[in-house]
Amino acid sequence: MKKKIIRNLIKEIRRVVLYIRVSTDEQAKHGYSVDNQTFECTKFAENRGYTVVKTFVDDGVSAKDLNRHEIQNLMKFCRQSKNHIDAVIVWRLDRISRNNKDYHGVLKPLFDERDIHLLSATEANVDTIEGDLMRNIGMSFAEYERKLIGVRTVAAMRRKAEIGEYPHKAPLGYKNITTKIDKKKKIIIDKDRAFYVKRAFNLYDTGMYSLRSLTKKLYEEGFRNAKGNRIAKSCIERMLKNIFYTGVFEYEGTIRENAQHPAIISKDLFYRVQDRLIDPNKIRKHDVEFAYTGLITCGQCGCQLTAELKRNRQGEPKYIYYHCTGNRGGDCMSDYTTEDAIDTVVTNVIKQIVIPTEIKNDILKELKLIHERKNEYSEEMKESILNQIKVLDKRIDSAFIAKLDNEITQDY
Repeated sequence: MKKKIIRNLIKEIRRVVLYIRVSTDEQAKHGYSVDNQTFECTKFAENRGYTVVKTFVDDGVSAKDLNRHEIQNLMKFCRQSKNHIDAVIVWRLDRISRNNKDYHGVLKPLFDERDIHLLSATEANVDTIEGDLMRNIGMSFAEYERKLIGVRTVAAMRRKAEIGEYPHKAPLGYKNITTKIDKKKKIIIDKDRAFYVKRAFNLYDTGMYSLRSLTKKLYEEGFRNAKGNRIAKSCIERMLKNIFYTGVFEYEGTIRENAQHPAIISKDLFYRVQDRLIDPNKIRKHDVEFAYTGLITCGQCGCQLTAELKRNRQGEPKYIYYHCTGNRGGDCMSDYTTEDAIDTVVTNVIKQIVIPTEIKNDILKELKLIHERKNEYSEEMKESILNQIKVLDKRIDSAFIAKLDNEITQDY
């Protein structure tokens, strides 16, 4: 009876499509390559007289969900009545899904509605209730295996993190390599890109650039992605927030200080940049105190002005100038202004201020009162200190006499 059902099934099927899927690990470890799967599925179709009208390949992706480019195209292709698809052929059932919810909730209803058979090139295809049972059991095992692999992967990654090995792909500015001698995986500095990473941190630390203007500046200087295109502002922001560049890394909420990769920037520079990312208008700290820090904003864009100390070739201070931080986006074209020029403007403004006589008298009165209170307080402090000195003098004299009279036995 079963053989008769299978023969009828074979007669009904004419036009088929192939679905091929490999994940990186499976292809490397088990030989489930695209070529091998395609060969087996094509051979299966030819031996049964089927016509393969299209092949869909998802290369290097997991079957944990349907968020795969080619499985979506396959489903769209099957929904179109003009294609007249009789069957979908896979190498194994777990190639098309490792998720019971996706299989029973999406794929199977679609195939049943369109009267499309799902066939395996390497497993039994029995169109009976027993066959459905075995297929459901097989799909459950596929989901179990996927979850088990996930648990093992997380455990392995956690172990790597504990011993200082970064368990993910290294960020921009580094390279993942495998040593030729011991075949160990390492993370080394990508010298060409590390230059731009360090440059990005240093430029942003000056306070002269917003994220937008910094992205533009780096692009003009030659910073590109792998395809030679401009690196997005969001990527630059993530880079500036990544503590990995200080020679440590964060995994599962813990900073791993025993990291095995080298640092590109100092921790001091990193945390200064974090402060600026939180508050872009924060003025950079200098060894020199600037008179107008945090007091002046740009007349064009409203951003605060930041100060810089210009030195001569001998490293001696030459002059101080102020410029717009541009932290509100866009490219502010305001000119640089020296501190001497600002002093002149402020002085002229102060000269124009006219204080009424009544207010002037009130100020003088309050100043005199403050001065008197200060003097009173000073006299009280002087008297208190003198009294303490007298007490100490008496204690020293008393101790000296006691020592002479042998009343004190320990060293004096």
